[in-house]
Amino acid sequence: MTYLWYDRGFNLKTVPGDIAKRPFITIGMTAFFLMIPLAITSTNKMVKRLGGKRWSRLHKVVYLAGVGGVLHYWMLVKSDTRLPLTFAFILALLLGYRLLMNYSPPFESIVVQKEEPPMFLKLATVLAILGLLLGLLLSLIQQVFFHRPLLRLKYAVDLQAPGLGRDPFLQCSTHYLLGGFLS
Repeated sequence: MTYLWYDRGFNLKTVPGDIAKRPFITIGMTAFFLMIPLAITSTNKMVKRLGGKRWSRLHKVVYLAGVGGVLHYWMLVKSDTRLPLTFAFILALLLGYRLLMNYSPPFESIVVQKEEPPMFLKLATVLAILGLLLGLLLSLIQQVFFHRPLLRLKYAVDLQAPGLGRDPFLQCSTHYLLGGFLS
């Protein structure tokens, strides 16, 4: 709806050409249309009507729609792809977990392990956790000290763009919202 309303102004004649011209729209629309049958068949009545196996097989399309949605978002973003890549990583973790649970041998019973895990396993776990924490810390430092998003926002507002840069209310309110940090 957002695409039709804001981008196309409900002019349906321009939609097919626009979808063919820009591949990220094609992928996004495909992912959206893949979700429609899933929404229609999500009621208890439809589950009974289709039968459990057919319903389950149909609802596996959600994996393809999820991948399409992440790909659409990644193609849409032009400069800073960290957030789409974060979504891709989370989706990959979830799909990997699903594959592991579906195709790994079933657990017979939970066995209480009396022996301690090997030392290298403990060390590997600690190093992995430290690596993740170090990566998060470095990402935070990079964002705060090198990208300076607030500074970019001030310069974007102060540019002499028509109707934007010379609007004193916008400049004052932006300065007020940023707390005077950028002056």
